[in-house]
Amino acid sequence: MTRRRAAGLLGVVGAGAGALAGVVQATIGSRIPTWSGAKSSPVELGALTIVLCIALLIPASRLLSLTPLSEVRRAAVATALVVMAGIGSTTVGLLWIVPGLLLLASATILVTLDARAFITTMARQRVSALVGVLGSLEVLMALTTTPRWIAVIGILGGLCVIAAPWLPDHGRGRILLLGAVPFAVLTWWSLAPPLVAALAVGLGWRARRVTAMQVPNAATSS
Repeated sequence: MTRRRAAGLLGVVGAGAGALAGVVQATIGSRIPTWSGAKSSPVELGALTIVLCIALLIPASRLLSLTPLSEVRRAAVATALVVMAGIGSTTVGLLWIVPGLLLLASATILVTLDARAFITTMARQRVSALVGVLGSLEVLMALTTTPRWIAVIGILGGLCVIAAPWLPDHGRGRILLLGAVPFAVLTWWSLAPPLVAALAVGLGWRARRVTAMQVPNAATSS
């Protein structure tokens, strides 16, 4: 088994175990507060965990295929694994120990396939990485927001912000706005969400310009 397929297997198993942890949180989370993190909304958080883990299965399963994976896509998949490893620990508590470790192990293997190329790619995509950090901040803010429907919008919006810079240029701007603006509008009374949204949109458009400038340069060098 190649290291890439090992990373894919760990990612798929980790996402599956995470979905199972979400089921436990949604069904009996209130009965096992020590393990589930004593969350005030175990059903909603469990359901959210299930949805996110199912979505993570898509990029994780791609590692199992023989389709070539560019450095940018490899960086994007590794980022998704790490982000989900962090989010799950806040939604299902100690139930996330095994899924989180599996996802982190998958990301580690993926990064070390060619650490130098990965570092170079992340350096070139540093603006995209900053947008990802802002998206993660939106997710963290949303996790402590009430009512829960606003929290769900913020979490999904933050994930859109994280993903937007790594997507194809077509539609990237709309996804960035869809991810950043609604939560900022719904939490307008607080300074942090609108500020994070403004920075994410500004840096997101900057990332688009950087990507557009790199394309002709890459074509010239080839």
